[in-house]
Order: sequence, then structure tokens, then C-alpha cells
Amino acid sequence: MTNKEFPTKILLIEDAEPDIILFRRAIRSLGYPADIKEVRDGMQALQELRNNSNYDLVVLDINLPRLSGFDVIQELKSEGKTIPNTVVLTSSDLEEDRMTAEKLGLKRYYQKPMSFSKFKDLVKEMIQNWQAKN
Repeated sequence: MTNKEFPTKILLIEDAEPDIILFRRAIRSLGYPADIKEVRDGMQALQELRNNSNYDLVVLDINLPRLSGFDVIQELKSEGKTIPNTVVLTSSDLEEDRMTAEKLGLKRYYQKPMSFSKFKDLVKEMIQNWQAKN
């Protein structure tokens, strides 16, 4: 249990600029005081998580340039690295991707919504799930 009310240090692993903007806008509009670092491809994500596992929350897209989000998690696990609280946020609705996420221990899998209102609701749900675990 932490004494934080919100995840204040978030790593956003996302290559699509519109989704980065939506995520930042949703966090801001909900009033969460988060420091968001973004990386835009799987290799950058792997390096960042190798060097810094002190994130409260990692938001991971699976369809990334250079290395998939799933490959990032598999590589970190094979190295014995600590993987911070990670949720999947992706456009994929494939059952196979959901099953892969579950096998990797990624218990939260969110499909990206099309409207800002729904995106904001989804981010709020992510934060509430984080709060329930912490």
C-alpha cells in the first residue's frame, strides 16, 4: 500500500500522437497531478524500464515500432527485471492479444475508445483500478 492518492509518475508507451494528446488531456481534465513521461517505440520503452522501474503506472500500447509492447514485457521478464503496475491500452480487439496479455501477467486490457468522453472515462477507470490496488 502506498500513501499516494493518484499515480503521480506515469510512463506512457505510445507511438500515436493523437492518443498521447488524448491521454494527457484526459489526465489533466480529471485533475490528476501526474508527471507523464512518454516513449514512442518498443526499444525506447525497454531501455526506459531497464533503467527506471519507479513508475507508479505504465500504460502500454502493444502495436509499437521496433519492438511490440508484448516483446518489451517478455524481455524484461527474461532479464528478471521488476515490472511496474502495467496496463495495456491498445486499438486491438483480438482475443489472441487479450490472452497474450493475460499470460504475461497484464491483468488490465483496455481498447482505445473513439471519443474523448469515453477516453476520459477509461483513464478514470484506470486510475480507480490503480487506487484499489494501492
